[in-house]
Amino acid sequence: MNIKLLQMKIEKNANENINKVIHLTKDLNDDLIVLPELFTTSFNYDLIYKLDESHTHILNQLPRKNTYIGSIIRKNKGRYYNTFFIHKNGHTSFIYDKVHLFPLMEEDKHVSAGNNPGIFTVDGLTCGAGICFDIRFPELFRNYFKKSAEIMFLPAEWPKERISQLIRMCRSRAIENQCFLVLCNASGKTGKYTFGGMSTVFTPYGDNLNTMHKKCDTLINVDIDLSLLENVRSSIPVKNLLREDVYGK
Repeated sequence: MNIKLLQMKIEKNANENINKVIHLTKDLNDDLIVLPELFTTSFNYDLIYKLDESHTHILNQLPRKNTYIGSIIRKNKGRYYNTFFIHKNGHTSFIYDKVHLFPLMEEDKHVSAGNNPGIFTVDGLTCGAGICFDIRFPELFRNYFKKSAEIMFLPAEWPKERISQLIRMCRSRAIENQCFLVLCNASGKTGKYTFGGMSTVFTPYGDNLNTMHKKCDTLINVDIDLSLLENVRSSIPVKNLLREDVYGK
């Protein structure tokens, strides 16, 4: 399986960001492309409050020939949500509203939290959805593991000063849940924040499948060997050894 990560600097204008994605992926065909968290707006609340409920229609401009995964601000019944989406064949599915909102960027003051985990399928594979700050809560990803998730996706806007923590936690979530963990982080300065890049894919063994870097507006190509899932899960059958009678479900 091949995945492409689009590590981008998020600009101040939503149309400029969607046009950037279109330009950088226009030569791709039938590819799975992962975008950063809130790739159209970042945490620009002045911009966000000007958005109406049609903002998510901006995704319809993406080329139909590829599949896109990421997160976007979604306004629904007067509330704003940081929503994980998959856009495939010209159709957008909203999979998951971010459950854990990041107080250091005042996300909890401007955005409503979701209440449900997000399981979905890509190319017949069971996948789990997380967004940025969610990675600090292993319970969410364990829930996906129990539901047989094979790949977990994490669009992010993670600041550069804590980037080493992000990498360690993503590696840990991959190892402990015996899955692939796909991280696509923003890079460069957007507003008053500078994001750390380092987008990558971790294997169920915790290895990263590409050379991590901080470049802006670049595509990272990653090939995933799905046979690793069977290898690690059969050799160390963690799921069968869970002691829910001791520490709960």
